[in-house]
Amino acid sequence: MIVDNRGFAIKEIAVMVSWEAVGVVAEGQQISLSGLNPWSFDWRRSSEPPIELPHPQYRTQRHLARVFEIDSGSGILRFAAAEVSAGVWAFYQLGAQ
Repeated sequence: MIVDNRGFAIKEIAVMVSWEAVGVVAEGQQISLSGLNPWSFDWRRSSEPPIELPHPQYRTQRHLARVFEIDSGSGILRFAAAEVSAGVWAFYQLGAQ
């Protein structure tokens, strides 16, 4: 856990600022993460714990997203994804990427 100089936890705030929503699609529907369609690759779950992120369209809804990696053959793509409804997925990427 990260705390500020007053002892308040700031981990959630830091995570939410750094992850940016890419979009919401039905399972298998085309979406571009740095030019790659994640459904075309095997996802490898990161050892990071799930993170709480806002729904891309309904910002007051929060969902637990898992961090995944894809080996595209030309590099590793890191992203977060959450099933926000039955068969409906939200995708996120780090803002610094």
